[in-house]
Amino acid sequence: MRLVEEQWAEARRLHETGGLSIAEIAARFGVQPQTVHKRARAEGWAPKAAGPRATAARKKVTRPRRPRTLVGRRELIQRLYAAMDTKLKLMEHRMKAQMKNVGKGEDKTSAADHERETRALGAIIKHIAQVKEMQADLDRVAGGQPATAADAELFAEAERFRREIAERLARFVEAAR
Repeated sequence: MRLVEEQWAEARRLHETGGLSIAEIAARFGVQPQTVHKRARAEGWAPKAAGPRATAARKKVTRPRRPRTLVGRRELIQRLYAAMDTKLKLMEHRMKAQMKNVGKGEDKTSAADHERETRALGAIIKHIAQVKEMQADLDRVAGGQPATAADAELFAEAERFRREIAERLARFVEAAR
């Protein structure tokens, strides 16, 4: 559904003086929030009334949610290790294909692709260091002891991921020599 200019003017008024959020305006007019957001950004809509409701809504949008429990944080760390694991699997798959081509005397990989892979590998190494730091912080908070059996299982899983990723990275280095 397309809004006419009078509807857009009303939407702007509701946002600026009525304190309604983009999502509330979109629901009221039956359009997608992205549509209202694009229009608001293009026209520079700004709420004039910054009451507690408007301030709380902005905080929800701008501040990322963080897990509040140690288990939640450890689950986040586990997901990060799993994401790095997936990225490494994809890189390994591409490298195997490249090695087959090199063995045949055909390297179809461009210099830009090689550089991209190298940067991606560097990013993974950097992320491993950051995740290890996050885990060390959690261990200090928990005194190094898991709070529950589920927490201990998550800790063991993250440790397994870390060892496996380190072994894979070592294989990358050996293959490059």
